[in-house]
Amino acid sequence: MSMMHFRDVQRLDQENNTSLRQGYEIALSGVLHRQDMKLDKALTTLLNTFELQDFLLNTNNKDAKMILSGLYLSLEGAGFSRLSIYDEDHNAILQSVNEEHAAKTSPLPNYLLPVFTKASEDYLNHYFFRGSENNPGEIPVEYCGIAVVTDDDDNVIGFVEVALAAKTWIKAIAEATSCSAAISINDSRFTISTEKDLYGSLLGKTGAAQVNNNAQIYQVNKKHYHSDRLPLINSAGQIVSWLWLTKDYTKQIAEERKNLIYTTILVFVVCSVAICGTILILRRAIIVPLTNIISKLRLNFNNLFTISHRVTESSDQLAEGSSQQAASLEETAAALEEISSTANQNADRSRETDILMSETVNSVKKGVLSMESMADSIDKIQKSSNKTVNIIKTIDDIAFQTNLLALNAAVEAARAGEAGAGFAVVAEEVRNLAQRSAEAAKNTAVLIESSQKNVASMVSAAKEVEVILKEIQASSLKSATLTDETSTASKEQASAISQVNIAVNEMDKSVQQIAAVADDSSNVAHTLTEEADQMNTIVENLINIVGGSAGKEESLPEQKYNPTRQRQVFLPESA
Repeated sequence: MSMMHFRDVQRLDQENNTSLRQGYEIALSGVLHRQDMKLDKALTTLLNTFELQDFLLNTNNKDAKMILSGLYLSLEGAGFSRLSIYDEDHNAILQSVNEEHAAKTSPLPNYLLPVFTKASEDYLNHYFFRGSENNPGEIPVEYCGIAVVTDDDDNVIGFVEVALAAKTWIKAIAEATSCSAAISINDSRFTISTEKDLYGSLLGKTGAAQVNNNAQIYQVNKKHYHSDRLPLINSAGQIVSWLWLTKDYTKQIAEERKNLIYTTILVFVVCSVAICGTILILRRAIIVPLTNIISKLRLNFNNLFTISHRVTESSDQLAEGSSQQAASLEETAAALEEISSTANQNADRSRETDILMSETVNSVKKGVLSMESMADSIDKIQKSSNKTVNIIKTIDDIAFQTNLLALNAAVEAARAGEAGAGFAVVAEEVRNLAQRSAEAAKNTAVLIESSQKNVASMVSAAKEVEVILKEIQASSLKSATLTDETSTASKEQASAISQVNIAVNEMDKSVQQIAAVADDSSNVAHTLTEEADQMNTIVENLINIVGGSAGKEESLPEQKYNPTRQRQVFLPESA
């Protein structure tokens, strides 16, 4: 029974959690607004005290310090936990605290600097939550207010901060929300609460159901509690503590269960009366019309049974034909795949042949250029040979003239007698040299003439080779053009075959879908036949119930089809 209670709490909490949380937030805002007024009153009292200004201008003023400390004692009696006075550089120069709190660090934490800066700009009071910077988790969060202190010329000379003890405003929140309230740093410890025994029982409670991140429900000592957790955020947007609001839902759950039991009993009574009345109406006014309806229904089921058999037969034929067509298309697709592969190979080979032909054409071009260069060189050699022949002829003429001169000199030496004997010897030697030069020139001329004939043959052969190479070049260019056209045609053929292959695959998918749909239709038709047979049984039962007056209609024909017959559908192979 307690478990049923706990589920009721969960259901109720899930239904009301959003609106309940909004109400808590509104109540918290209202309470904090009242605390703002309380802080504002305390700050106004301090600002109207001349000793505050005197102390900020002279921190050694003991009288001013004593009066300010006395003012804090009066504030402490009103629920304030701390009074802090800061100089214009945000350093704490005086702090008065109660026994439950510790003095704050100096200088001011960085996250509070924007608040103090804002106060020095707008000269307004500012309010915020502040946790403990020295010992987090040990001291409850404070609700603080600050005001700027100026001299007679409205120059900022310092700041004053007052803090309300958590126990002061947490009681106000508990009264405003009709809940028990507590403050925790985390889920493992409550630093302050309005009902210490209750939160001591809830702390670390196992089996708590979590409605969301900030709400939980508990069952303690046969009582049911709902806890909502609201974040307390400082001026920097950081969560410094959590406010827990817990409410006892035991009475409300009991009322809900009682109402549910009464409603169930009432519904049962009403339904019983309605059923009895319905039975009487059926017995008196519905049996005869129902019999007529059953007869017509029997006839309609006969027609439906016949139609379902026809649909079943047609669906079977369609499924079988679609399966065969799918198999044929699959074979066609496979053949097209092979053709496409062959066409792609041909296209690749055509591209390779095109590349080789291009290289051949370039090589032939280089050969033609080399042959033309060789022909020019041979022509130059022939011209040089012709010039050499002319030079040899000149040498031969010179040798002939020298021989004549030597002969004349010998004749003259003979005439001179003994006086020309020495000259005759020299003339004879010159003649011999001239004859030898003539003989060498003649031999050289013969060699050069033979060389000229060979060079002429080389020139003729080079020209013939050049003509042949040019013919090869023309044939190579034509072959390259034809190869390029063949490669282009092969590419187009491969692309066309690929498109056809894609189309066949799409057709194959469509046929497979049609086959699947046909198979589903056949199954549906068989199911329809089976359902018709079952409905016939139901009609027979209705006839028996109403007295058998409709039993004169003929029975349904015997079913000739097996609704669970298996069919083979050819599915496409995965790519």
